Amino acid sequence: VMTGPALQELGLALITAHMIIFWLAQTSNVTPPIALAAFAGAGVAGAPPMKTAVEAFKLSNGLFVIPLLMAYTPLLFIDELGWFDVAGAAAGGFVIIVMLAVFLERFAFCRLNRLELVLVPLCIVLIIFPASYTKLLGAALAFGLMLLNWKRAT
Repeated sequence: VMTGPALQELGLALITAHMIIFWLAQTSNVTPPIALAAFAGAGVAGAPPMKTAVEAFKLSNGLFVIPLLMAYTPLLFIDELGWFDVAGAAAGGFVIIVMLAVFLERFAFCRLNRLELVLVPLCIVLIIFPASYTKLLGAALAFGLMLLNWKRAT
């Protein structure tokens, strides 16, 4: 009740504020100690519940990245800005989510080496910066890292 108006006072549109609240409400399904979906899945699989919940939390990084994208990129404003801007924001968000998952798991196509462990967060930071050339540099670096990791795995 109080978060929506607070987000609006920070300059977010009403629909964006409500989407962020709704989206973050879904995180309880995969974040410990509640992690209802993770605990249910662990029960079905016969896996340790808390270990499953921690892995679910690590792999659900998009639940935490997408609200930031809603707030700071034109992800929700197709009518005002056009498809090209929204597609660019979505592509950048996709790369951030994949790179974050790769970093948290320390694995892409094979185990990451130390250089890759340093460069993957750099990709994320470059894509977050608002300048378009840093976004392109971060995406190109991420593509190159994934390509080299794939080559090393085969």
